Amino acid sequence: MKFYHQIPKSNVTAIVQNCDRLFVAYFIENSLADDIISKSLLVEYNINNNNINSPQRVMICDGNIRCFCLSIDKKNAIFAGLNDGSCVAFDLTESDSLFKSTLPWPNMNDEVKLRTAAYDTSFKGFLEFDEKCDDHQWPIISIHAIGDDSASSMITTCSDNTYQVVTINEVGTLIIWSIIQSELNNDNDLGVRPGAKLKMSQAAILHLHRTIENLTISNPRLKVSAMVTNPSDASQFLIGTDIGLIVNVSRISTSVNYAGPRIYKTDDVTFSTPLQIAGFSNGNILLYKLGQSKPISTFMSAKYSMKPVTHIDFSPSFTTEPEGEF
Repeated sequence: MKFYHQIPKSNVTAIVQNCDRLFVAYFIENSLADDIISKSLLVEYNINNNNINSPQRVMICDGNIRCFCLSIDKKNAIFAGLNDGSCVAFDLTESDSLFKSTLPWPNMNDEVKLRTAAYDTSFKGFLEFDEKCDDHQWPIISIHAIGDDSASSMITTCSDNTYQVVTINEVGTLIIWSIIQSELNNDNDLGVRPGAKLKMSQAAILHLHRTIENLTISNPRLKVSAMVTNPSDASQFLIGTDIGLIVNVSRISTSVNYAGPRIYKTDDVTFSTPLQIAGFSNGNILLYKLGQSKPISTFMSAKYSMKPVTHIDFSPSFTTEPEGEF
């Protein structure tokens, strides 16, 4: 490592906890070690360790980590989504002896090994310039591992040690990756680090932003702000946007089908500012008074026509005054 006299500066960009293990991603803006500037360090701590400042493992990659998740078993791998639209996979089963680069660590006599990614998808961003698409060039805002341990049967398995990781970027491109632990080294795969066994294979791409923009012509530049999975059904993803839309995406059975989106839309009542109306997936429409958690009125959908409410619009004028007070 080369050292220069400058004030070290780093930002915490993501945190994940699993039992007594704490994982923290740092983006290094300035450092005494110039080799790690403008890179991310993903550090694993044991919170039950008497010296919690001593890391168990330190991983490094180019760019800024926006989010990351553990593998489906919570112990064998870490997958991170970066600000440049790429993803990296760290194989936690690899021995530290495989890595040569080290970094001095505060209050530790020995330097820590810097573990590099077993797989890196950044090459796909370069290939897209010729294909005139940008699926892998927008910041990744959420990443999740899904599989049999998530109590879901929708996973497509190629072998006993295969599961999937789902990422979404800020423009609504949802990418499904099959995760494969293989002894075979594929020389044609540009993402595999020489000697690594962990591989990410792109299984499907869903362009949610195109569907959303068709339904929201007035605001075509919306951005995805968050994605969560249903704890009881990992085949369901709830995707939040910056204009208040929540998109519900479902994957049924063992296929990689796109069964959505169903949009739950809320809107202000044009003739009364304290009121808000909401449409639900069962076809019902509920009227709320701001500041109250329970609806003041419910418009029920016919049982034979319980289609999701995908949009709500009010007339710019009204012909009758609402009677009574809420």
